[in-house]
Amino acid sequence: MSGVKNSLGTSPTSISGECREPKRTGTDWYFELADIQNGKVHVLPARIEARNAATISRYLQGRGTSITQALQTGNLLELEATPTLDRRKKLILDVTKISLRFSRTGPIYVRDQRTMQQLAHAGVPLCRLDRDRIHAPIGGAMKLLPATLRRVLVIGSEKSQGLADFKESVDRAQQSGDLDVQYQSVTWSRASAPTDLASILANCEADAFDLAVLVRGGGHWSDLHVFNDPSVALAVRNCPVPIATAVGHTTDVLMADRAADFSFTTPTAAGESIRREVVRRSMAREKPPAANIQSSAALFEAKRRRYEAQLQERDAALKVSRLKLSESQQATGYFENQLRECAASHTGDLILLAERRVQLLSILWFAATLGALMAYLIALPAVLESLGYGSAFVQSSLSIAGLLAAAALLRTTHRSRKAMRMPAEKPMKNPPASFNEWRHMARNVVTVRGLRRAIRHRPW
Repeated sequence: MSGVKNSLGTSPTSISGECREPKRTGTDWYFELADIQNGKVHVLPARIEARNAATISRYLQGRGTSITQALQTGNLLELEATPTLDRRKKLILDVTKISLRFSRTGPIYVRDQRTMQQLAHAGVPLCRLDRDRIHAPIGGAMKLLPATLRRVLVIGSEKSQGLADFKESVDRAQQSGDLDVQYQSVTWSRASAPTDLASILANCEADAFDLAVLVRGGGHWSDLHVFNDPSVALAVRNCPVPIATAVGHTTDVLMADRAADFSFTTPTAAGESIRREVVRRSMAREKPPAANIQSSAALFEAKRRRYEAQLQERDAALKVSRLKLSESQQATGYFENQLRECAASHTGDLILLAERRVQLLSILWFAATLGALMAYLIALPAVLESLGYGSAFVQSSLSIAGLLAAAALLRTTHRSRKAMRMPAEKPMKNPPASFNEWRHMARNVVTVRGLRRAIRHRPW
């Protein structure tokens, strides 16, 4: 991959590498071609445009495979591609051919599989090895953080954004004195990072730390290469104190995440989880001790006696009420009459509201008609003149026609408004079957016709 830039814009060049991050967008394919050289990951973006994708797909299908099988993460590919520049003036490989000699033997994929085996032998639970969703939510730290949480060691790159986000989250808990956070700087991009990390983690127990946290902000997957290193993963696994990771973004699941006791989605999530748990434990410690059992029992007994006395008084009052109700036969009729009066009053209110709504809409319709007539009369001469009918006779005829139409419309509206308080002459085919249905109909009345129907089918 080292000589690709020198062949920019020339004929197709043979190149090999490991397929990473494949995705299909419409009829185009995008992926990254990766390789490890001198312990560093080198990545080149690649694409297969629609015209080349069809040709490559036919070629592979004719030989019993497909482009989907070829473009899988971990496949070692042999390609023919032309180095070009994309719209953002960045180097990209335009793939024109994929060799049939592809297999799941990419160096990064093979290394990760071996690391998974080493972690399994080291005792990492299978639930952290065979799943991709292993990060703890912010609210789930209660069950994960150690019982003693006073001193925390945070390992990260100095002046990085991820470390700054973590500090911002735990700052209040640290200022209150409930948490002692120590920071240790490690430059993850250096070749000595695995050795430095192993040395720091080995001394955690001697320094009396309760928890160690690895912090690193997000970025391209190749920038997080060090956290997939086998020596880093084993150093995390062999840490003598509980250890958590907060590396990358939500979708990043690295070997260090799997080797840790638990992991968070981001440095911010880790800091917020620790802060909340420290505050919760501090509040639990500040709660006053439980009251004396005997005094509590006496208090409960006094309350029980008071409630029993109140219950007896209410039972006596209920018996008196029932006696009065049985003696007075008019009580039922009285309540029914009250209910009918309330319902009739509510019905009248609904009719009145509907009537006012219809009157308002009628006024708005009247004003809209006059406005449309005025706009018609004003714009008519110019429109006729542009059409070549600018004679006075045509203009006066159309003006009179518009006036007559508006007058007829307004007269119809006026006549309907006069009859709005009268019930409809004909009943509805499907009248409301209950008071609730009629109330719903009355609330949605917007026309005179609907108002008259509501008046005709008024329940009271």
